[in-house]
Amino acid sequence: MQIISNPMQIYREQLEETLRNEVKRNIPDGIGIMDLGSNMETGHYVVLEDGKPVAFATMKSGDELVKLYVHPEYRKRHIADKLIKHIMADLKSNGEDLFFIERTTQFHNFWSKFVENNKLECQEVTGETRVFIQLN
Repeated sequence: MQIISNPMQIYREQLEETLRNEVKRNIPDGIGIMDLGSNMETGHYVVLEDGKPVAFATMKSGDELVKLYVHPEYRKRHIADKLIKHIMADLKSNGEDLFFIERTTQFHNFWSKFVENNKLECQEVTGETRVFIQLN
């Protein structure tokens, strides 16, 4: 597994095609996102497995994760956990103290488990989907 920051556009396009197909299948609860971009994006990360893009993250304002997607065939392998930890380490090495996430309804349980399993301190903002995670 390899994690690359600010990867080539082709990786994003390949995973967006998979995402579009998943959304078309009309999954009952959806997956919370329709694309991997943002109108204020500042960076991206991709996870490669044997040269194939299997996960993607979009950052906004440098310290806010607004999109996170793992290819359906690669879920339940802790790839998202590894990607998030990599992003958090990057942020911390760049002097950031907080990591902001957009937590959709569909992924509330994922984020709750991630925070608990990694013994992280977080603060929820009432009325918003953003959560602040303290970088230790």
